[in-house]
Amino acid sequence: APFNDGNGANSGKVVVLQNDDILQASDYISNGTALYPNPNRNSFSIYFQNNPQNVTISIVDVAGKRVYSEIFTAQENISIDHNLDAGIYFVKLTSNTSEATLKMVVE
Repeated sequence: APFNDGNGANSGKVVVLQNDDILQASDYISNGTALYPNPNRNSFSIYFQNNPQNVTISIVDVAGKRVYSEIFTAQENISIDHNLDAGIYFVKLTSNTSEATLKMVVE
């Protein structure tokens, strides 16, 4: 007999739900965006397939401290050279219509 812990028919089962509509609000930036190379040594580029008119690029360390922020206008490929300590960082991309966060490793 199947195990029943008294919490209903789906107790103990993994249920996977998919709702593609959730991603569409921020898809403008994240769809077709690439950060490379990753890992890097303080020099990296961000490619935007959708070429947003204005985008703010912020780099945050794992402690939540913002270590870099700059606004760029209508550029498909942005190169950034920054003197960061080795570690994991989060690159936050914000435009007028959407937002995305990318994980970056500095060696």
